[in-house]
Amino acid sequence: MNPDIQIPLRIDFFSLIIFLGVFQGYFISLFFLIKKSVNRKANIYLWLFLMSACLLGTELLLNYSGYMAEIIWLDNFTEPINFMLVPAIYLYAKTSIRGKSDRRDTLHFIPFILYLIYQIPYYLQSNEWKLSSFIYSNRPHINAPQITPTLNTDILGLRDNILIIIGIYFILYAVLIVREILVKYKSFTSFILQKQKQPELNVKYPVISYMLMVVVFIFVETYFGRDIGDYIIAIYIGITMYILSIHVIRKSMLFANREIAYKDNTISEKEKRRVISKIDNIMIEKRYFVNNRASLSEMSEIIGESKHLVSQIINQELNVNFFGLLAKHRVEEACRILDSEKSQNITIEELSELVGYNSKTSLNTAFKKIKNMTPSAYRKRTNL
Repeated sequence: MNPDIQIPLRIDFFSLIIFLGVFQGYFISLFFLIKKSVNRKANIYLWLFLMSACLLGTELLLNYSGYMAEIIWLDNFTEPINFMLVPAIYLYAKTSIRGKSDRRDTLHFIPFILYLIYQIPYYLQSNEWKLSSFIYSNRPHINAPQITPTLNTDILGLRDNILIIIGIYFILYAVLIVREILVKYKSFTSFILQKQKQPELNVKYPVISYMLMVVVFIFVETYFGRDIGDYIIAIYIGITMYILSIHVIRKSMLFANREIAYKDNTISEKEKRRVISKIDNIMIEKRYFVNNRASLSEMSEIIGESKHLVSQIINQELNVNFFGLLAKHRVEEACRILDSEKSQNITIEELSELVGYNSKTSLNTAFKKIKNMTPSAYRKRTNL
């Protein structure tokens, strides 16, 4: 850093909000990376989205506080990550809503790789030039000497229009997400009001957070220009990470303490038999398990019992949770179909849909857990 140029540090309330939110965001993103789930791909995409947002928030914090001048070699290190964040949230929404992923999904990250390569000349610039660039974008009131770059950092003119390009990219993928939602839920309102099936995080929270991020980005870049108002985006990222992490922690703690809560609620044997009879009726007679959107809340409402009571009886009397109960009936139905003569004309993907799963992967996971083999292996053994 040029000793003649002093960049005052800015440590204030906004810096604290950004720091705490981003710091917590790193931890919550790690949670989704290591968490075991049937829809593993969705968790990976969510991790990419959260990690990308945290990295962006980190650079924006460094810019706002002025600490970037102390480590100026990192200047603009996250610019290509915008092209990682956007497809990551789209693929998370798509994979969560459809219940399956596509091999071609990774093609969405090609723009990230290409722009990362395009940025190499910028990364190779001298620290003096990067400092001058930083001051121009973030501290325009400070006079900085004009430094000639050693390499052409914008051969195609992309960096001069990068905010417009990123804005279009944000909007394009927001449209793609809305399309996925409308295909599945018919309306955005239905998506917002959906019942939560996942204990840790409902897909609507990250999606809504992204939609609002698009609005904040467009407002900031339109109203402020340069990078002067980027701290508002960083504040939004920090607050969002804080809210999401609190939500996940709260839900996880509730589920972790489920058995403790149940011990304080004694149910008579007559009451247990009555509710179990209703559960058997809706599962066996009415075949509720084939509904691919089956949920504990909906089933409880249909049989006219409280969600807490139904959950407690399933866990204590049947020794499984609701999703385990669904898996049991779905696997039994899959076995019945595989044992029939018509099974030879049915693919595993079709079988998955017939028993209530959205993907072959989900059926394979449940089948292996209960039968210690895949549906394909079960079919081969049956046909011997």
